[in-house]
Amino acid sequence: MAAEVAARLRLPLVAQETVEEALAEGLGRGGPEGARRLEEAAGRVVLGLVEASARVGASLVLAGGFVRGGELEARLAGLPARLVQLHDGPPLELPGERIRLDAGQPDDPEDLARRIRRAALWQAVAGAILAAPTAQAVYRGDDPPELAALLGKVRRHAYRIVDADVAGLDPDTAIEATLGAALAVALAERRRALEAIDAA
Repeated sequence: MAAEVAARLRLPLVAQETVEEALAEGLGRGGPEGARRLEEAAGRVVLGLVEASARVGASLVLAGGFVRGGELEARLAGLPARLVQLHDGPPLELPGERIRLDAGQPDDPEDLARRIRRAALWQAVAGAILAAPTAQAVYRGDDPPELAALLGKVRRHAYRIVDADVAGLDPDTAIEATLGAALAVALAERRRALEAIDAA
């Protein structure tokens, strides 16, 4: 499945299993202890490739049977990258999008690629908005006191905003704060909708 999705996204695939097989061909497996060390080495190679890709802003598809609470999860969480995680069990605690796979029936690679593209677009928009410090602070809920009334309207009923709500405010600050608040609401609503779809 990972190879088909990567092909449809036109992205390189980094698969832990492939790295492990290549290392085994060159070094041999060497019994149970050797196999364990080989698996660990493959994980480190994969991490190195992912971290190098993230540093230069390159996208890739990463495939493997990753478990929660491991070194890989901690290092992936620290990357300055947008992640889209496909999972059929408990997902890793990573920033970014999560797409639950239905373990009971095969997934359509084209549909998965479409969902990943959509998730990546949402993340690109969020990244652009949150590049502004004011937007980032408001997104986290740290509203400047002078913008409290405006941001309350943005979050609850934006259609009621009038000129008087922004009169006297610095235009750049008002725009950045409005975008941060609107993004937080939009992503929360989207997350709820996707959870409802997954639960259906």
